[in-house]
Amino acid sequence: MSKHRLVVGFGLVAVTVPYLVEAYNYQGLAGLMPKILGYGMLILSAVMIMQGFGILKYFDKKQSTVTGSRLIIGLAILIASYVYIKSMEYAGFVVSTSVFLFLFMFALGEKKLVRNAVISIIASVLIMLLFTRVMYVPFPQGSMFSRFR
Repeated sequence: MSKHRLVVGFGLVAVTVPYLVEAYNYQGLAGLMPKILGYGMLILSAVMIMQGFGILKYFDKKQSTVTGSRLIIGLAILIASYVYIKSMEYAGFVVSTSVFLFLFMFALGEKKLVRNAVISIIASVLIMLLFTRVMYVPFPQGSMFSRFR
């Protein structure tokens, strides 16, 4: 029996139940994603509780320790995400996302630079078009391009 997993599991339930109650205040499609996230959190908290009681097995500590290299990679991802969000104010969504995707593909081992660049640009443009033209969600244009409007 793991007290830590039980505390975390029941803590998640305590946070998730009020969240789900609020999610049902949204009508139609607006409440769909909060409900999906809420039920997902409930499932994960149930798994954590079952692990705490020993019903489900979980990785032992040897497999789940954080090494120095994993910590550095995690910090690099956090810093890159912060820079990405901040750069969106200046460069806009398409430029920032294209650069972000390109660098992450390279960091994950994809060495074909031209293909990575094409994929990141196409993916960024398609995401922007989907959200702006189909769902009518405005995206940041970036102050760098304000003189072209």
